[in-house]
Amino acid sequence: MNKYALIIILSVLVFYIPCQAQWTNYTNSNIVRQIITGDNRVWGATSGGVIAYTPATLEILKLTNTDGLGGIDFNSLERDTSGSYWFATSNGWLSKLLPDGEIINYSFKDSSGGFFARPVAL
Repeated sequence: MNKYALIIILSVLVFYIPCQAQWTNYTNSNIVRQIITGDNRVWGATSGGVIAYTPATLEILKLTNTDGLGGIDFNSLERDTSGSYWFATSNGWLSKLLPDGEIINYSFKDSSGGFFARPVAL
């Protein structure tokens, strides 16, 4: 009988108590492949994600796959006329950061290695 009570208590603890853990991503951004400026920031496509530096406040924003981007190792970036930022990887991912902070990812490879374009939710 005590064994069943312990199982019920553990089940409640595991499934009904919310976890507030913060995921930390340690990537190496030492290799910078492209730099652009926009929105009073300096943006960089790096080997460890996308970096946005605000000189006025000394704030550094780092975006990676855990933030919703399609990859970690970025080769290029560009800002379009609507204010969105586009980040490209060499392994077939293109990520779009909208002005409101939403991220949309596009994959250019299928399972057979062929290329195509479609929006993908991560």
